[in-house]
Amino acid sequence: RRPLTTVLSSVSIRSLLSCRQFCAPSTSTDDQIMTVRTTGIRWTQDGVDRTQSGVYWGEGDPRNTIVDRNNDPTDYRGSMLRSIAMALKQAKKDGLKRVRVLTDFKFKDQDYRKELQKMKKRGFTMRNRRQLPNSELYDEIVKSMDEIEVEFEYRSPWLLNSQGNEVMKLLREDRRKKHPDANVTNFTAKDYTSDWMISPKVSFPLKGRTVPTVYTVGRLELNPYTGFKLGSYASLWAPESIEHLEIRQRPLGSTQRLSILPVTHFRAQLIAIHDSIQEAQVLNIPEIRVITDSLHFMHFFKTGWQKMDGTPCANHRWYLKIKALTETTQVHFQGIQNTEDTEDELLMKVHELANNGLRFPIQNNDTKGHGMSVDELLAGKDAVYSVEGTSTRRARIFKKATGCPLGVLWDRMDGVPLEEDEGKAADSCMDGVEKKTPCAMLHSMMEHADKMCFECVVIRTNNPKLVRSTLASLEIWHRNEWNDSKNREVKEQELWKRIWEIKERIEIIWDLIEEVDEVMDEPYLAKYRKRVRKKKTEIKKGRPKETAKGLSS
Repeated sequence: RRPLTTVLSSVSIRSLLSCRQFCAPSTSTDDQIMTVRTTGIRWTQDGVDRTQSGVYWGEGDPRNTIVDRNNDPTDYRGSMLRSIAMALKQAKKDGLKRVRVLTDFKFKDQDYRKELQKMKKRGFTMRNRRQLPNSELYDEIVKSMDEIEVEFEYRSPWLLNSQGNEVMKLLREDRRKKHPDANVTNFTAKDYTSDWMISPKVSFPLKGRTVPTVYTVGRLELNPYTGFKLGSYASLWAPESIEHLEIRQRPLGSTQRLSILPVTHFRAQLIAIHDSIQEAQVLNIPEIRVITDSLHFMHFFKTGWQKMDGTPCANHRWYLKIKALTETTQVHFQGIQNTEDTEDELLMKVHELANNGLRFPIQNNDTKGHGMSVDELLAGKDAVYSVEGTSTRRARIFKKATGCPLGVLWDRMDGVPLEEDEGKAADSCMDGVEKKTPCAMLHSMMEHADKMCFECVVIRTNNPKLVRSTLASLEIWHRNEWNDSKNREVKEQELWKRIWEIKERIEIIWDLIEEVDEVMDEPYLAKYRKRVRKKKTEIKKGRPKETAKGLSS
């Protein structure tokens, strides 16, 4: 028996030989081997899934390609595979016989040919017979490999102590050189660095008038060892411009640490602009001037927040918020670039405030109530027994289950039937609602209660999520400007806003149950099922009769 060390060394030698066989460049001189680099990236921006696939043949090569896709269903591995397929397609078009592909896609097996052949034999399916993700791209690559000789070599596009994808940087630089006359702004040009004024929705410019002026800046710092990003923003009002204001409280400005992820310099600048205009709106200042260090904001605000390819720029939601504020407040935007030899003392001071803000603690959104259970949320609330036997109206909103259709059922706590007119109005409160989500049913119920001028309503439900959303999440969404814990817009936002408004006028008593009671609820459910069947029959009778195809009348 050989020693263990000998066995291990032989295994390692075989693996090294295998790696050399499939990764080393060919030394044959019969046909020239071409080298191409490919990369693919994927990210989510403003709720839209975006991918970029790039093929780089060399500096100035006309075959260099970048393909942008929005709402692409493929994953990040799919974007890498698409770039490989694009490169092989270009190679076949140019009549190449041998190609070396330096890709950021890492095969599971070092013998990638064997791995691809296994996929092909299985029909690009998995063991559970489901289709393999990105199977079409794998199939396209295998077909190309049957026509030309291909060598794959893993090459990471991310270099140490360097930010960004290096291959994408080369491709974007090459695209800028090819299209110098495209709608690309030169952010270092002299005519772009200062005194650029935009006055949206204002019929007359400043023309030397003195208006309240605020300086806004954003700051970003990257830790070179951990890669952690620190962001902050600051605003500072010019004292001379607010002396004449006849208001009780002077605007003060603010310095904040950026807590919204992902942390970017552009986002910090936008939030600084937004908060400054919002502060002026709260203090009833009708007209202001915002001096910002974000030249990108000045450019994209003028283009309607669109890039040269027509797609929206990043942070589109913040643009919409700022644009909405400019509808009620007259704002003059001025872009100015901070330089080392600047003589503007206020600009230097506000940058100093932003630098200090990098050391501030992060102020996360108020999420008090997210971790509370339904029992904790209902503790201390008025119990149902306090309104037993009264004329208080009760609405049933149940989850969809067997024999329990979606809808809103109304009755009285004392068991007295509803009057004819009120009963018809209650039965028709869900008319016109296409998608009967819990939020939509609650909204229809609240609208009916508000229309009938009810002061108190009992809601009987077996949906604890609806209770938690109304008692806990609704309060948090209202405090955080209708954004959830991930700073995304709340779904069915307009309905929840309306529920919030009505909830301030009507007292809600929750009757949470686990299962539907056959004695208390079944008569009302039977009545509702009968009404649904009747409506379906009326719709069916109103349809014209269809004759069978191929038969004469």
